[in-house]
Amino acid sequence: MKLERSITTDVNENTICERLATYFAFAGYRQSIAQPHLLSYQRGKFLSLTAKGSPVNAVIKFGGSPDQKTEVLVTLEIDTTGQFVVERERRYWREQLDAIEQAILMSKAN
Repeated sequence: MKLERSITTDVNENTICERLATYFAFAGYRQSIAQPHLLSYQRGKFLSLTAKGSPVNAVIKFGGSPDQKTEVLVTLEIDTTGQFVVERERRYWREQLDAIEQAILMSKAN
């Protein structure tokens, strides 16, 4: 399952990277890629059977806009192989995107 969200903000890329590092560390992810304009965090085990334990890769791409705002594209790639994904799991992952967006836009990561 793949979920994406595009966020435009006045917050600069370095600040967003710091906020996301805090958020993802708290949420149990480990950073797998840290390049200019690209971050990736991973969590989960290969043989998990529940939504919260499903292997997930969070990819964050940064871009600029003509009005000096930072554009952030957040993609959650959730491995649901062999699983029947019900609305409860979809809601859980949408809530995770909401939390990531909040971490980007606000000074605290919940």
